[in-house]
Amino acid sequence: DEVEKYNHFVRNREHTSALQDLNWGKVKEGEWDEEAVYLEQNGNITAAMMILIRKFAKGISIMYAPRGPVCDIEDVATVKKLVEEAKPLAKKYNAFPIAIENNELVFSFGTGPKSVYYDFLDTCLLFAHSLWKQFSQKQDSP
Repeated sequence: DEVEKYNHFVRNREHTSALQDLNWGKVKEGEWDEEAVYLEQNGNITAAMMILIRKFAKGISIMYAPRGPVCDIEDVATVKKLVEEAKPLAKKYNAFPIAIENNELVFSFGTGPKSVYYDFLDTCLLFAHSLWKQFSQKQDSP
């Protein structure tokens, strides 16, 4: 099934974390909802991201990808595609913004190619800005 396929991918990758396993979402049940997005090529998962969603007052939520995504973080095109896959979840949960916490991203910011980091950061910031704009418009409308 899809859960087993996702977990198998996450558990067998070089760039991974146990916090991206769907079972981590079960540990967080009650306080957080969980969703997963992934990319496929020829029926095989090539990149994945488990997202925790926490609901707050007035129907607002935040999205959080602990130690994700599961892919080569320096492959900016893949990361952007995963963020695009998460956008429908933002609408579904009225969420903003997505927080992506990845050790390699933090590491590459300090020592690696900063252009990759900034491209990735720009993608996240643009996404967060668009969600904030949507949220603000909803709050302003009667």
